[in-house]
Amino acid sequence: MNHQAQVVTVLKRLLKAKGLTYRSLANELGLSEASVKRIFSQKSFTFDRLESICEVLGVTIFQLFRSAEAIHPPGAAFFTEAQESVLANDRELFGFFYRKLSQRSDSAFRKLKPVEERMFLKLDRVKLVELYPEGRYRFLVSRNVRWLPQGPLMQRWGAELQEEFLDSSFAGEKELKRLVFAKLTSASVIRLEKKVQTLLQEFEALNQLDEPLPSRELTDMGLVVCFRPWKFSKI
Repeated sequence: MNHQAQVVTVLKRLLKAKGLTYRSLANELGLSEASVKRIFSQKSFTFDRLESICEVLGVTIFQLFRSAEAIHPPGAAFFTEAQESVLANDRELFGFFYRKLSQRSDSAFRKLKPVEERMFLKLDRVKLVELYPEGRYRFLVSRNVRWLPQGPLMQRWGAELQEEFLDSSFAGEKELKRLVFAKLTSASVIRLEKKVQTLLQEFEALNQLDEPLPSRELTDMGLVVCFRPWKFSKI
């Protein structure tokens, strides 16, 4: 994939994350929808035009280019049950895998340290990474790879993870928690679900966008979104 194609890929991800279409982007830019489609298909961006698009998307040219340079194959979106079983039964490997996965923009395709080889061989056997000569490697799963809803990882770590995450007052910097109740029609529930899906897509898109930035500029963030038909048992 050449650099222009990588830029277009990042732009499309951002449009999707923000719920924008070519038509809405065209309206923001004062262009026709056909013109915007042509610009994207022909990858014929002037610098000024690209800057205008970035302004609509709420990103800088620098962020866009850094994200484009960091594009790699997305990898599998979900673990297999076999992969989860290995991670669920090996606490050390589980921690190692997630530490390395979070560092993938800095660590992928670099030589392994001797102490890492044993761990990476285990990950290679279950197709979580692909090893190359001289100890280089590549992840075969997405950075946001998801756990199976009732799989081995959720059974092993789900309760502990949830308890640890929620064990906070959520009153500190960069923290927020709200619990609200409502009576909604079916149409409103569907509308709410779409908005939640858009939020999750934007969360993942921002993660991809910020991935190339230096680690010192990044903060590990968690996001839990839940809603269901429910009434408090004490009411």
